Amino acid sequence: MNTQPYLAMLVQEVLDQLISSALGWTCQADRFYYTRTEYILRKRFRPLTDLNDAFRLLDAIKPTSYMIVQPPGGRPKVSISIGPLQGSLSTAASVPEAIVRSCMAVRGIAIPAALSNVSMAEIYASARE
Repeated sequence: MNTQPYLAMLVQEVLDQLISSALGWTCQADRFYYTRTEYILRKRFRPLTDLNDAFRLLDAIKPTSYMIVQPPGGRPKVSISIGPLQGSLSTAASVPEAIVRSCMAVRGIAIPAALSNVSMAEIYASARE
């Protein structure tokens, strides 16, 4: 059984929750509205793979502090604090995905168990092809 479409739907769902709560954007099937009439296409805003977009989300949640460590040959570790709340992650394969997952953790967005040990970026990219 091919679970790829189901996993892609889960990635989109949790990513939409983060984008909506952090940036205040309205999420639609192929775009994100940041005003009633202005939008950015999904294919142009890729926080799971684009470092600039990941930092845009990080800036939007207004952390009191954050730390990003990339050991040579290892997985990145991202730790974010917003007051007493903390989100930390070291299981993502890339820095952008680690930032997004840590933002989700500190904002209280639950990542489904089916996505805990897979690359959300790869799943999302393959669904968009």
